[in-house]
Amino acid sequence: MSYSTLLFDIDDTLLDFHATENRALELLFEKHGIELTDTVKDNYVKFNQSLWKKLELGEIRIGRN
Repeated sequence: MSYSTLLFDIDDTLLDFHATENRALELLFEKHGIELTDTVKDNYVKFNQSLWKKLELGEIRIGRN
């Protein structure tokens, strides 16, 4: 049997997504001279997860239309 497509699940399997996301937040806040507190991180995670859920449910779309 041959396969035409090979899929990889890389989030937290091949790549440490959460560490990368955390580092990106740290760099963003550092660049703008803003303190990144645990509360801000927690709020970001909750808001980000809610947006992904809405996207998956088709409640919001990526793009201008």
